[in-house]
Amino acid sequence: MGRQNVDVRQRSAVREARARYGHHVIAFFIRSLVFVLSAALGLLVADWLLPGFQIQWNEWWGFVICVLIFAVLQSVLAPWIAKMAR
Repeated sequence: MGRQNVDVRQRSAVREARARYGHHVIAFFIRSLVFVLSAALGLLVADWLLPGFQIQWNEWWGFVICVLIFAVLQSVLAPWIAKMAR
C-alpha cells in the first residue's frame, strides 16, 4: 500500500514538472516570435520612413539575417538594460 502511494505521488510530481516545463517552452517561443516580429517591423518602418535607409529586396537573406541579429541582441540586452535601470 505504501509503495503504491509513493508511485502515485511521483507520477503526479512528474506531470506537474512537465506542465511547468511546457509553459516555459511556450512562453519562450512566444517571446522569441515577438522579438523577431518587432525587429522585422522596425526594419520595414525604417525602410519606409528614412530616406537614406534601403532594404535590398533582391537579396532577401540579408534582411532575414538582420532581423535575426536584432532579435537576438534585443532578447539578450533587454533583461540586462532592465537590470541596470534599477
